[in-house]
Amino acid sequence: MEPNTFYDKLLEKRLEYKAKEVNLPGGMLEKIHEEVNSNGGNTMKLNSFLLNLNMKRALAGTLCALIITAGGVFTFSKEARVLAIEGIDKVTTIFGIKKTGNEYKVVEEKNPTINFGRNLSENISDSEIKEKIGYSANLPESLENAYQLEGKMIIGVSSGPYDETINKWTKASNEELLKDESVEKSISASYKSDTGSAITISVKKGTSVNKKGYKENDMDITETQIGDTILYWADGMIPTYPTKATEDGSMSYTDLTQKPTDLKPIKFMDFEYNGMIYRVQDNGSPLDMEMAKNIAKKIIEMN
Repeated sequence: MEPNTFYDKLLEKRLEYKAKEVNLPGGMLEKIHEEVNSNGGNTMKLNSFLLNLNMKRALAGTLCALIITAGGVFTFSKEARVLAIEGIDKVTTIFGIKKTGNEYKVVEEKNPTINFGRNLSENISDSEIKEKIGYSANLPESLENAYQLEGKMIIGVSSGPYDETINKWTKASNEELLKDESVEKSISASYKSDTGSAITISVKKGTSVNKKGYKENDMDITETQIGDTILYWADGMIPTYPTKATEDGSMSYTDLTQKPTDLKPIKFMDFEYNGMIYRVQDNGSPLDMEMAKNIAKKIIEMN
């Protein structure tokens, strides 16, 4: 059997049971088919185009395999065929936790969609925040139990396939992410006490609390009210993970592809008021539902 025929047959077999797992960015397959049609049988141009696409190596290989199969183009080099096989077999696995009864167990998720983000500014003034994201947050300067406002910063979050999202957030600049409309921006205000414990209040535009997220993260929810405003008190556990440095060493991020090293409790209160969604969250503080409700009442009275 000719070497190229061997790789072609192997690709076809792999695709036979792997094709359903392929998840392509919108319009990318059409772009590649267009390139195939315009270049005809020019192997060098096609290989160069595929291998220089602005995406991960494995995805380029998978696309290559799809073209070979769907278009009947068997003029690619041995290297491109090997790359395609690598792409088909590539599966990203992350680890999370799942609550069963009163126990939490580590679970695996294949080729996941994740939420990922980071701070897009240092502590800045309300006017600077408004200039960058179009709104600011009217929050108290102090909270009960001697918590004092330390500052406010902008946080950005977006969701997408794991590898693509990590690549985006570890390489893009703050300014690029601030201009990116797919990135959800919020304001995070940090309060600290004399003992060093902290409370965070986050604010973003919105008209409804994401109650679906409570169930997905196995949170215990208690509802309470201030007037007509419903408050959601959430109590649960979140995993902690090892961190991983970027290639240039400029930043570190949580590495979800490694198993959690520990679990830590998390408590917060969510509510919507006047087109803004607020979250009052413990950050190493003895926050309880009554204290969170008092903070929420203070915010509502100010707004």
